[in-house]
Amino acid sequence: MLNSNEKKEMLRDAANPRRREAFRNTKDASALPTFDDYLRFLDKVHAAFTHAARDVQKSHGTDFKL
Repeated sequence: MLNSNEKKEMLRDAANPRRREAFRNTKDASALPTFDDYLRFLDKVHAAFTHAARDVQKSHGTDFKL
């Protein structure tokens, strides 16, 4: 939750046309990632899952008895 000072600051920013426009432009620009951003994201996901799959395949012992 925002405290009263933070709420007042947000209202002042909204009342200032220049600040209001800056917030809108930032929101619009970050709404959709670029194709390159998406490919970087997929590369990171692939790397993480590849690493996890290798860890699952490793044997953690040899003398298991039921």
